[in-house]
Amino acid sequence: MLTRMAFVAGAGIGYILGARAGREQYEKIMNAAAMQKAREVATARGNEFMDTAKHALHMGGEEKASGPGRQPTAPDREVHNAQQAANPTWSNT
Repeated sequence: MLTRMAFVAGAGIGYILGARAGREQYEKIMNAAAMQKAREVATARGNEFMDTAKHALHMGGEEKASGPGRQPTAPDREVHNAQQAANPTWSNT
């Protein structure tokens, strides 16, 4: 009976220690995966920026992102509305 209790206690301790070591390894793997995903997102955004910059350089300034003839987009209107709400004295120039 004592041998059986010692075996069960040893198995329990081994399970707990193994689970803790396994959890640490799991955390390392998940952190590495998250960092890789962040690198991929940053690379994709960097590539998108470079493509936009190359296109702008290729166009030679023919298309301007802003100017008197430019129509405001929905995000522009949202920014404008937010600025007006935050500062009622903001002018519409």
